Amino acid sequence: MSAEQLNSAFEELFDSQAEKKSLLDTCLGRSFECEGFQITFEEEDLRRTSVKYLSAIRHVIKMSQHLCKLQGEQPFDFEVSIDETDLPTSARDHLFIITQLINHGVKVTSLAPRFVGQFQKAIDYIGDIQTFTHQLKQHAAIARQYGNYKMSIHSGSDKFSIFGVMGKITQGLFHEKTAGTSYLEAIRTVARNAPHFYRQIHKFALSRFEQDRASYQVTTDLAAIPEVDKIADGELDKLFHENNARQLIHITYGSVLQASNENGQYIDENEEEYMSLLDRHISRHLESFDLKKR
Repeated sequence: MSAEQLNSAFEELFDSQAEKKSLLDTCLGRSFECEGFQITFEEEDLRRTSVKYLSAIRHVIKMSQHLCKLQGEQPFDFEVSIDETDLPTSARDHLFIITQLINHGVKVTSLAPRFVGQFQKAIDYIGDIQTFTHQLKQHAAIARQYGNYKMSIHSGSDKFSIFGVMGKITQGLFHEKTAGTSYLEAIRTVARNAPHFYRQIHKFALSRFEQDRASYQVTTDLAAIPEVDKIADGELDKLFHENNARQLIHITYGSVLQASNENGQYIDENEEEYMSLLDRHISRHLESFDLKKR
């Protein structure tokens, strides 16, 4: 936004001058220290951050208040997710969000920033790990100082190269979101035990991919995936070690699961094998965080 557009959008955020003054008094010109680094809100910083986040923050506050009414005295987890954005969440953004929530009595269990680098579905982290580590240190320091809540990794499936760093820097206060991994291991079980059926799923996924990818930030190259009819039955499992094929299957899960089929449930006949594959894969996640399976 230009300075004129920014100022206009900022003014539109408030119903009264008193409401605007309250925000300015809590942030403008103040210096916030977090474990050795300092964040200051100059006027333009505050205006840009407010225009970007304040409406969403107000919605989060309403949701928290609503849940408190529903739950009464019963505790509940409350995660704030800001990861589905084009640009990474800066330390200043994080600090602004959490201080505004605290000022309105919101207790956060975990917060999911948009970290630097790429967190694409079903594959390892893409990006500079040193830059990620530096950013994570700032986010974790803010979290410790303003409520000791968890740092959350969304699209966390298979991000093995950063799991160790995440566990260490957050001192174990993290949430890793990895639901898609379970589905991939289910479809791997299909590929092993019902190759013909897997090929049907694979082709259907190809037909749905362009539509289904709209919800995700991915760089999947369908041309790099071998033609499924030219792969021997015993070789289909290798597709689940190839990033493009993994993303193809992951992203189209909703379409596949809702598609009508005449054979009933996909994996009931091989549930034991599926659970074994899933146990092995989730265990690899836990071991990367240096956690022990109970």
